[in-house]
Amino acid sequence: MLIEVVVITIFATIVFATSSIYGRYMILEVENSYHFYLYQTFMSLGVLLLLNAIFLLFQIIEIDFISVDNWIIIIGSSIFAFLGFLTLFRGFEVGNVTVGGVFLSSRVLVSIPLAVILFGEIYPTLTYVFILISLIGAFMTSYQKDISFIRIVTFRSSGSNWFIITLVFWAISNSFVRELNNEVNPFLFLLIRVIIFSVLAFLTFPLFKKIFAEGRQMKINRRIVMHTFFYIIVLIIAQSSFIFALGHNLTIAEGLGILEGVFTFIFVMALAKTKFFKNYLFEPIDRKTLTVRTIGVILAFIGTAGALSQIIGLV
Repeated sequence: MLIEVVVITIFATIVFATSSIYGRYMILEVENSYHFYLYQTFMSLGVLLLLNAIFLLFQIIEIDFISVDNWIIIIGSSIFAFLGFLTLFRGFEVGNVTVGGVFLSSRVLVSIPLAVILFGEIYPTLTYVFILISLIGAFMTSYQKDISFIRIVTFRSSGSNWFIITLVFWAISNSFVRELNNEVNPFLFLLIRVIIFSVLAFLTFPLFKKIFAEGRQMKINRRIVMHTFFYIIVLIIAQSSFIFALGHNLTIAEGLGILEGVFTFIFVMALAKTKFFKNYLFEPIDRKTLTVRTIGVILAFIGTAGALSQIIGLV
């Protein structure tokens, strides 16, 4: 089962990196992170209702009784995830995608202690050394000449004050998911979560509109609806895969999740000059920056490979 968790986590991480880039594009297209969050939340509700109905019709999934404890876990996870999405999108709006991806990867610094304390997930010391090497590599992929390492770790880089809040919220949310232990189907879990998101979005709209909307009018058209729909599909694929992995092992899921920032950088470099993304991905591409980031990518992959060798060696 550990091998399956590893494969699914890597797949989810790659898809999450794709969704980060697409999300950055959509936020700038909509011209406000909070408005895009509302579009995504309410459209996701319709998509997940349809998906779960289809899965039930063709008996792909079954709906089992959800205990009171599991309801509490789902609600707790959803509240922290809701706040995490809000702060993430705000960070993408005022910062850049690569820095955001690296900070999200860094939630492993919160998640791994929780995995040890709450779930007894303990591995050889060398495993954690390799994870730290991978994390250092991930931080290097956020390097910019005009943003020092000190500015990043003191949360003064592009959007980092928002990303660090997201990091904490999502680490806690993912710990709730681990506690659920896959007792609820991931697609049903996502449906319940997005229902909670919708209720929270409705209840908090007057307050968050003042904080995040900045007096802007909502921008909506056919193009935005179409691209938001595609974004939701990508996000559902990533989330359902990652929820499955989290339900089995928090350390593996979060440890491999470090690569999200690395994959984000790789995809940004591949897409930055394309017609579709060139006006939305404002990433530095000077020689020094690319050299440091490339070394970071290599370190991250070496660290990940080393950690996997330790974990898989236990199978």
